[in-house]
Amino acid sequence: MVNLVSESTNSARRRSSDEPAPVRPGRRERNKLAVGARIRAAALALFREKGYEQTTVEEIAERADVSKATVFNYFPRKEALVDALAADVWARAEAALRRPAERRGPSRTRIRRLLLTLIRLGEADRVLYAVLLRQSVREFWIDGKNDPVSQAFLRELNAILDDGRARGEIADHVPTTSAARLVERAFVGIMLDWVGGESSGATARRELDTQLRLIFEGLEARRRQP
Repeated sequence: MVNLVSESTNSARRRSSDEPAPVRPGRRERNKLAVGARIRAAALALFREKGYEQTTVEEIAERADVSKATVFNYFPRKEALVDALAADVWARAEAALRRPAERRGPSRTRIRRLLLTLIRLGEADRVLYAVLLRQSVREFWIDGKNDPVSQAFLRELNAILDDGRARGEIADHVPTTSAARLVERAFVGIMLDWVGGESSGATARRELDTQLRLIFEGLEARRRQP
């Protein structure tokens, strides 16, 4: 038994030694990452204090202790800062949903889990969430610009719905891309009401359940069997 344990341990060590060690970024890259993080932190603080529209790039540069040109080198426009902050929020949501337990269950349950995670992240920083949400609606919905986070959100919804259809939860004739957009629009509407102060987090959760029920069960009356 001791030999077996020893051989297993040695084998594990050999496997770990075969794996490439993580490459530590050089000093120049570390400095670049640190400056980018400082600019994002400055922008975030100012958005919370003054609001997005009232914050200027000059103020962000001053708060981050860099030049205005440096800010533009990292973020060509102010909206790009919002995109970077939105990507941070989405990364936290993805990390929470990457756990195996979060991947199990019917498609409706998994979508609800995803949307509740986003609501919880919004509750942690309502001011930031309002900025991100309104900017996303303006760019992705109104201006038709490429919004990587909105596209990643739609892809995740679509993947869950595709999986649900493969398991027989969703009718074959239902276009999952259209269904994903329907869920997205319902959720964004709920969250716009919430960040606008027209509803509480609890109300948003109740409305989410109502709209998911409408989407998954439909509006058509079902006749009772005699």
